Amino acid sequence: MKNFILFFCLFLGANHLIAQIDFNFYYGNDISLNNEIAYPGELSGHTFGEWHFSHDQLVNYMKTLAEQSDRVQMIEYGRTYENRPLYILTISSPENLAKIEEIRQDHLDFIFSKKKSENNKLIIWLGYGVHGNESSASNASMLTAYYLASSREQKLKEILDKSIIIIDPCLNPDGFDRSASWVNMHQSNNRVDDQHSIQFTEYWPGGRTNHYWFDLNRDWLLAQHPESKARLKIYHQWMPTVLTDHHEMGSNGNFFFQPGVPSRNNPLTPGKNYDLTLKISKYHGKALDQIGTYYFSEESFDDFYFGKGSSYPDINGAIGILFEQSRVNGQVVNNRYGKTSFAEAIRNQFTVSLSTINASMEMKEELVDYQKSFYAEIPNLSKDDAIKAFSFGCKDDPVRLSNFLSVLNLHQIDVYKNNNRIKINNTIFEPGESYLVPLQQNQYRLIKSMFAKQTNFKDSLFYDISTWNFPFAFNIDYKEIQSEKIALGNKVENPNEIKTIPTNKSNIGYLFSWTNYNAPKLLYQLQQMGIITWVVTKPTEVIVQEQKLQYSYGSIFIPVSKQTISSEELYYTLNNLALKTGVKVTGLESGYRNTGLHLGSSNLVPLKTPKTLMLIGNGINSRQAGEIWHLMDYRMDMFLTRVDQDRFNRINLFDYNTLILPDGDYSFTKNKMEEIQIWLKNGGNIITIGESVLTFKDQINITKREVEKPDTTVRKNYILTDELRRQNRINGVILQADVDITHPIGYGLTKTKIPVFRNSNFVMEKTNNPYSTPVFISNELLSGYLNNKSLSYISNSAYINSYSLGEGHIIAFTDNPNFRAIWFGTNKLFLNSIFFGQIIR
Repeated sequence: MKNFILFFCLFLGANHLIAQIDFNFYYGNDISLNNEIAYPGELSGHTFGEWHFSHDQLVNYMKTLAEQSDRVQMIEYGRTYENRPLYILTISSPENLAKIEEIRQDHLDFIFSKKKSENNKLIIWLGYGVHGNESSASNASMLTAYYLASSREQKLKEILDKSIIIIDPCLNPDGFDRSASWVNMHQSNNRVDDQHSIQFTEYWPGGRTNHYWFDLNRDWLLAQHPESKARLKIYHQWMPTVLTDHHEMGSNGNFFFQPGVPSRNNPLTPGKNYDLTLKISKYHGKALDQIGTYYFSEESFDDFYFGKGSSYPDINGAIGILFEQSRVNGQVVNNRYGKTSFAEAIRNQFTVSLSTINASMEMKEELVDYQKSFYAEIPNLSKDDAIKAFSFGCKDDPVRLSNFLSVLNLHQIDVYKNNNRIKINNTIFEPGESYLVPLQQNQYRLIKSMFAKQTNFKDSLFYDISTWNFPFAFNIDYKEIQSEKIALGNKVENPNEIKTIPTNKSNIGYLFSWTNYNAPKLLYQLQQMGIITWVVTKPTEVIVQEQKLQYSYGSIFIPVSKQTISSEELYYTLNNLALKTGVKVTGLESGYRNTGLHLGSSNLVPLKTPKTLMLIGNGINSRQAGEIWHLMDYRMDMFLTRVDQDRFNRINLFDYNTLILPDGDYSFTKNKMEEIQIWLKNGGNIITIGESVLTFKDQINITKREVEKPDTTVRKNYILTDELRRQNRINGVILQADVDITHPIGYGLTKTKIPVFRNSNFVMEKTNNPYSTPVFISNELLSGYLNNKSLSYISNSAYINSYSLGEGHIIAFTDNPNFRAIWFGTNKLFLNSIFFGQIIR
């Protein structure tokens, strides 16, 4: 027993030595720390800066800090898809933490009113690691939290007395854990710095994204994922004055801090924001000089798209600051500037965290005055604006409308019911069915951003997309109101409420319209239960309870007499599913139509349950694959088999009836391609996005539209190479498309015009068959940057082509209809290709 105790003590001692942190390296020689508080790595036994901490290790350490330090409180504010907790740490003096709610409310009162207070605390938010494999960020959060919790410096005590510092240590726990596991499992005893080593090349899709392979740094504005939704709620509870956003860029770089390119700021952001960011940047430069780190600023990056962690604060009155550290993704990496260790990357992120705090405190008066003036200006800005409000509605789809209202609610945008009939041009907004968003409110600038139709730009280069009009994304009717006289109804308090009328019992059959966003979800649930369903391919009108009801193309009929379950079971099943999905299901009183189809017509076509296979893996666009997976699995409750394309040769394709190929490079063996052709001729359905359709260029008559070749005889300045190349990119624009609503791909749409998002330069010509291009791009640019040459290049091209091979079809989308999970309008087109591809003639 004594030997065991001796061994255990020696083991603990050895573990303690392994876990030692080089305090001088990170904190300098003159630091005074409270050694009773655990330091990073002490609990796990890992040497800090050598191993990549997992999310549970990071959380355990932060919890320990909150237990050991009276300066730290820790709050769980949400959960990820994988049920990992999201936390913030609020760090301040013990006296401030004792009255934290009072301080928070005083801060909000100061921002949004004329209340003056010299004692308000400065709110600084430090955000780390929205991209899971940008590991130095979240690892640095531990270093920052430890310093704030344990430093004995008098200067820090004074800072904590005058501020509340919020640390969000890991914005993307699922991706962070995925990346840490990869790096650590490939860690060598000898520090390999060759970028070709497996440690630096994560397997597809990598750790950057969340569970469904989304880039969460694009979701601050779109707010479609639980991480973002939870974060927005707590962000608006605090409304920080300064927010940092810590990232990593490619390995062949140094260190970047904002501001970015001056000409690429969004015009809705006040110029003072840039000036203050520039002034703060001098603190970063000085701090990095002291540790010998090379850096750059006012290049490469911009603050145009408000959906990123560094730009969303800008449209909410704060100063958002982006940091980009060159990636290490191991222990050490050798790039073109020399070797950089993981520890150095962490130190850089920690250093600018402190320089942000120091700058913010020294500039406190300027910063809070700016934040207050940001909102104080709004009454005059809205008064001078010709637009006074936006009216919108979506009568045919309460689910799509509810989702749109939910996004506005998350952004603290006030929405009111419309109590009057409004007619603007040919669009009518009926009372009780439409809504109003007045511009005279705190989120004036954000509303302008989300509803804008912008086609003129100061700069033609964009780090991200050039437009993000939300009504277009949701395919919702909306108009500007310029009248001063706006009669607002009640404020919308519960945007998620969808009133569904219970289903009336029928002995004949049931009908539901395909216009509802959740109609595919309801249909699939019925199919999974083995319930027979037919699709209406021509409009019909029925009379129920003396009311004439219209059912257009794509409506779903469920017969009673053909089922294997009783009429009672069918009724209760439909009623329950209708209430869950928000889809109105109507029980019929007779099979005799008023006008249109009798319910025994051959124009009601039986449907097969989709059995769907999607290829994933190297060479395939992981974002698109994730968007498809999210749409089908998370939103529609559909089964989707995802198979690495390296395993595809071993798959029996005849076990499925639908094959999805996201944009990417595919290479099938001769035997596999022959199997695909046989499968197609027997009724298989292939859905492609982008250039993946070119995989079948030898099987179908597809024509890719070629870009006009530039004149190579004219000399141009070498320095303009990137600028000229990027100017001609189709980089996130919204175009008008023409849709055939009688075609199965257009089912459920009520208008022949639909906004579509284009984000690639791939352009397809229409087919030679006049019935096989159900959606094509017109020549109308609705919003975003597109030069005249590019608009001409894309106009009158196919958005969707359908190619027949025997009984089967290849349905080809030129661009992504599921972009970032926000394009609810074109989701319909993609889901139609899954459910109705089988019935295309």
